[in-house]
Amino acid sequence: MQIREAATIIRASLTMEQVVGVYLPAERIRRRFIPCPFHGEKVGSLKLYDDSFYCFGCHVGGDAVDFVGKLLALSPADAMRRINDDFALGLPLGESTMQQRLDAQRRGSELIRQREAIAEARRRRVEAYSELVDKWTRLAVQMRDNAPTDRDAPYPVAWVEAAKQIDQAAWELNGAELPEGM
Repeated sequence: MQIREAATIIRASLTMEQVVGVYLPAERIRRRFIPCPFHGEKVGSLKLYDDSFYCFGCHVGGDAVDFVGKLLALSPADAMRRINDDFALGLPLGESTMQQRLDAQRRGSELIRQREAIAEARRRRVEAYSELVDKWTRLAVQMRDNAPTDRDAPYPVAWVEAAKQIDQAAWELNGAELPEGM
């Protein structure tokens, strides 16, 4: 397979966010910006596009192959081999032994398991946070709908019960981790 064909297949198969997620797993992607790994900074100046990246600080840009090559100090051909192996793309890039192909397949399977575990953990956080929001909202609506209409009238039981629970619900909600992207 020619180098240009392989680069085209890699660009079509992977987004920059997927590539960054594997090679810089600790980085948080915020609105498609991350801190640039090519120069020291704490704010995100490196913009991730679907098939490319560009740093507004050091003016480095390119595609997934360029990113991996620069990050790991690899030639473009070695960067493509590394991406091919790490994502188990199965591209026939040069000679590889059966053991190398099996190792690449194992790494690809592990990456898939990691991505699925991360997605499941996020789904659980979103669900737990949504339940807390629903609980607080339900209590706030109950207080609003059962508020006393007269200053001298006794407090309705439904209002009192909601008032007893709403502070606890607000405390739980404030202490909960807001899932990224919400």
